[in-house]
Amino acid sequence: MIPAMILVFAVALSSCAAPQLQHTVVVPPIRWEPHVAFKNGRQSDFVGWIGLRVGDRTIRLIEHPRSSCGTLDRSRYHWYGVPHTALTAAVGWYAGGGEQFYVTREGSSLVVHHRTDEEVAPNPPWEVLKKIRLPATTSNQSLQPTAGRSDV
Repeated sequence: MIPAMILVFAVALSSCAAPQLQHTVVVPPIRWEPHVAFKNGRQSDFVGWIGLRVGDRTIRLIEHPRSSCGTLDRSRYHWYGVPHTALTAAVGWYAGGGEQFYVTREGSSLVVHHRTDEEVAPNPPWEVLKKIRLPATTSNQSLQPTAGRSDV
């Protein structure tokens, strides 16, 4: 009889416990940001960098790229060996070489993959260039501000 009373007490106590926080990770809008120009006006060398805009912050990925880049249409992912699970991809090409990127999500991080592209050589394997931690957000309704709400 005593173990049954302990069980009833434990169930009653657990129903009064504080609500569990539910954290989710939301992927903010992502876009490529190439900041690339020709060095000294000569069309042989690039200066600048390629970045990734994640929400309201820009992350620099590489300095002095081989080329600028633009967003790759999803229908062409297979042509470049980009997995269909990629969130976005970008490629660039200039005078026999270029840059290739794609982004995946792993848990609460974005993972940027990169490789260079050479006209006279087979594509090298993709390498992880950078991991970008995403902030967790709390989605528990009980934690929302109550000022001005009539349902409280």
